[in-house]
Amino acid sequence: MAKVLIEVKELEAWADERKILDRISLNVENKKVLSVIGPRGSGKSSLLRCLNRLFEERLGNKVKGTVIYNGKDIYSDEYNILKLRRQFSMIFSEPTTFSHLSVFENIALGLRLDEVESGAIIGETVESALVKVGLWDDLKDKLHNTPEKLSIGEKQLICLARSLVLRPK
Repeated sequence: MAKVLIEVKELEAWADERKILDRISLNVENKKVLSVIGPRGSGKSSLLRCLNRLFEERLGNKVKGTVIYNGKDIYSDEYNILKLRRQFSMIFSEPTTFSHLSVFENIALGLRLDEVESGAIIGETVESALVKVGLWDDLKDKLHNTPEKLSIGEKQLICLARSLVLRPK
């Protein structure tokens, strides 16, 4: 039997007084893919934000229910939220690149926040991520350019590469 990595029980979420999620329960097994689909405004992003504790960051938002990750309740007071967020990766339909940073720095950002200091490790990791998303050949000579002139698809792949460098669960 596969190990349950995330167990969501009776999750509810409100934005101000409006209920966004109503008694969501689901299990995500380790090394399995779960696809969450639905129309715009159905709560997909809100659910993901609840799983990495970003939802309640917005004033007026609140969450009720239980989310167990690796056997621990992420909503307990003892849970390290920053550690949790480094294990999840979210990529939205609109690419979010940082226009003031180079392509390289956009991808290396998570490594720098994780206090990786070795330039060689950062360089190898960025290259590996770009190879995985199929952009290395196209961008290896443009790593110090900003992403503003890239296509939406390329920007989205940069977001994917940025998420891969931290090896999210």
